[in-house]
Amino acid sequence: MNENKSYLEMKLKAYVMDIRYEFALQSDMTETVIKELLKQGVINKNERSD
Repeated sequence: MNENKSYLEMKLKAYVMDIRYEFALQSDMTETVIKELLKQGVINKNERSD
């Protein structure tokens, strides 16, 4: 718990063909996962800490 909010840590392992795309993929995957968790009701907007 952090400031009365739950904490969720997830790890995703993926490989890119070119290292130049590593951070773009990381950013895209983070946004995709957050959007899906919000859509599924696993988290709500008040729990986001980004």
